Amino acid sequence: MSGIQMARRSALARVGALVAITRSRKFLLSRVKESSDAGVTGTPAGAFNSESNGSPLVQREFIFSSAPFASCHASTIAELLPGGFMAAWFGGSAEGKPDVAIWGSRRTSDGWSAPMELAREPQIACYNPVLFHTQSGRLWLYYKFGPHATSWAAGRQWSSDKGATWSAVEHLPAASTVRFGPSPW
Repeated sequence: MSGIQMARRSALARVGALVAITRSRKFLLSRVKESSDAGVTGTPAGAFNSESNGSPLVQREFIFSSAPFASCHASTIAELLPGGFMAAWFGGSAEGKPDVAIWGSRRTSDGWSAPMELAREPQIACYNPVLFHTQSGRLWLYYKFGPHATSWAAGRQWSSDKGATWSAVEHLPAASTVRFGPSPW
């Protein structure tokens, strides 16, 4: 059983989100199980090893250590211009449950904010948030929602103040094709 499977199976495990910022400006965000030796469970071997020669790791830190949800998954992160970060993920009692919403946190010079709810659909689970900037500087959040992957719909909202406030959610037309794929890195 992998570390990620063990962390998911342990209902009593304290779970957080770890972010690692690399010199190449790639962001590794992973759900991890806290342990007394500060090890990282469920992360590829060496991915966060800042002791090795030539490591691209610049910084690693937890985004949160406690949250108003039991489980989280599918994180995304965007650099806020100029400086700072915004991360988002889906979280709730368990993946696919109707209480699963999109949550986020902003990183400023003061550290990460407490997790805040960004989007929630009535009695239906939300999934797979994606954050990105447009040329105008607007920060967009896209996400999926629905009872099953074969019937997901998409929603979006935007922020013009680096994620401090967000527009109302806009549901995309059912006929639109929105494909969220894996990260290019």
